[in-house]
Amino acid sequence: MRIVFAGTPGISVPTLEACLDAGHEVALVVTQPDRPSGRGRRILPSPVKAFAVERGLAVLQPPHVNAPETLALVRLLEPDALLVNAFGQKLSPALLQAPRLGCFNVHASLLPRFRGSAPVNWAIVTGVEETGVTIIRMVEKMDAGDILARQAVLIEDGWTAGDLAEVLGRMGAKLMVRVLSELEAGTIRPVPQDPSKVSRAPLLKKADGLIPWAKSAREVHNHVRGMTPWPGAFTFLPRVGAPRPLRITVLRTVVASQAPAPARPGSVVALAPRGIDVACGEGVLVLAEVKPAGGHAMSAGDFARGHRIALGLRFTDDETLDE
Repeated sequence: MRIVFAGTPGISVPTLEACLDAGHEVALVVTQPDRPSGRGRRILPSPVKAFAVERGLAVLQPPHVNAPETLALVRLLEPDALLVNAFGQKLSPALLQAPRLGCFNVHASLLPRFRGSAPVNWAIVTGVEETGVTIIRMVEKMDAGDILARQAVLIEDGWTAGDLAEVLGRMGAKLMVRVLSELEAGTIRPVPQDPSKVSRAPLLKKADGLIPWAKSAREVHNHVRGMTPWPGAFTFLPRVGAPRPLRITVLRTVVASQAPAPARPGSVVALAPRGIDVACGEGVLVLAEVKPAGGHAMSAGDFARGHRIALGLRFTDDETLDE
């Protein structure tokens, strides 16, 4: 089958690779333009572009995918299908109608749940036990097309959004290859989505990583996992004599099995080799691994010793010092 593939982040790469390994012809890879990344703000290609270049595939990086020249190129290639996996731009009706069999999306949730740009993150943040991958035939309305295949997975408590994305990336790749085979055989049986079960997974912003200490320890734990690795779950530590508090990214947490007497959310209630125990709106969360601004990831125990963290000190959810 001749394919045009559209995707950008790492979660998309397994599907592209699986299509090639299954013998499909990838006539074109469409991905987002190169963008600055990291502390040095170096211009880097997307993971999909890097893989495509390595495999010698033709790559297109349009600022606007629905530009007339992109549509003309896709029509010229006469693909059987256009596959989309976390591409990052919405396709126009004309582009959706260009391939012979249509356009198909690999979505990292069990649709109609978690429609939107960040289904992996919101599945963890909201604390659901199960998520998965859905293949849909794309329509003009975002993530609303008929379901062609679904596969579920239980979310393990220690998984971050990055961990879950890796699992779903591999799962989606196998599922998409199966769907392509069924499309070729004409055995696909589309199932409409139930609009009464729709939930949203909106695009994340950097500010969404701010840790909400007033929530329960379980909710904060899910927040940290769901915001890792991006945008990162962060909080602030007031410093005596410093003009601004220290921004800290929390990388790994554990919900404490026993809670001490209630304390203000964000307050340090215990220090131990395992980490820093912090009071939440309900219960206690153990900070196990952190990364101070400008520093490297380290155990919370090492951080506590190096910064002389004392009982009663309070992590804040803003950059003020009047706590």
